[in-house]
Amino acid sequence: MKNRIFSIIFISSLLAVSTAVAKDNLNDLTAYMKYLTERDTVLAQNIANADTPGFKPKDLSDYSRNPIQGMKLTTTNSKHLSLEGESEFHIRDSEILELKPNGNAVTIEHELQKKSENAVKLQEIANIYGKSKGMLKTAITGHN
Repeated sequence: MKNRIFSIIFISSLLAVSTAVAKDNLNDLTAYMKYLTERDTVLAQNIANADTPGFKPKDLSDYSRNPIQGMKLTTTNSKHLSLEGESEFHIRDSEILELKPNGNAVTIEHELQKKSENAVKLQEIANIYGKSKGMLKTAITGHN
């Protein structure tokens, strides 16, 4: 009887630890999806400003486990299209590949390539998130 009680307590503690780890993983995946979504918005803003004189493309700093920087999106010209609200991620100037005579530094092909790569990463993370959430549900309930 004591062995059975010990086994139940041991299994319960393992499940609690596994559930906590799984929840942390889901939180990490959620944070990364938020980062990728924000990056997609910044890249779309670059594309929208491709013909705006003097516009310089932006990008987010590389993702880290603690991405929150509390930096506000800004524009350098009143004619630039801007995003409403604030970004939780650090926005930096993007690499300038060419500069047009009007001072615009957006290269559409480069921005579209970055946007496409970002979309693939976002889809991969969304799939992993869905599968992880399903596995956690199965671990807790014992069925799908």
